[in-house]
Amino acid sequence: MWFVTGISILLMGIVISVLEHQFDELFRWSSPNQIKSVLWFSCHILNVKSSYTASLSSIQIVQQLYLPIKGIESLMGAKIHIEFQNSSFLENYLNQKLHFPKSRVVPLENECDLQKLSERALRMVGLLP
Repeated sequence: MWFVTGISILLMGIVISVLEHQFDELFRWSSPNQIKSVLWFSCHILNVKSSYTASLSSIQIVQQLYLPIKGIESLMGAKIHIEFQNSSFLENYLNQKLHFPKSRVVPLENECDLQKLSERALRMVGLLP
């Protein structure tokens, strides 16, 4: 896909250079300079296209997100377990400052548990099937 995109942009740059060569003095350079200009023009178009594609993808992902928890109040009312890395400050903060029940605050012991938690969170917001 990228190869075809690159070739088409390069061809478009050559066509524009040939057409503009007749009317614009900026395109009346020696052949090496014209080749540099066409490549430079092609890179700029490819960069703009890539930026547009990335922005469009980001917008579509954000529009599809479903976040059931909107804040601390909804988290407290959700009656779900809050899982975190074992050595985190989060346990004391949730228990002492926010008064979450200790039974709902669950420390995770190893990296495998953290990976499973990440996958569940991504599924919950719709980023994983």
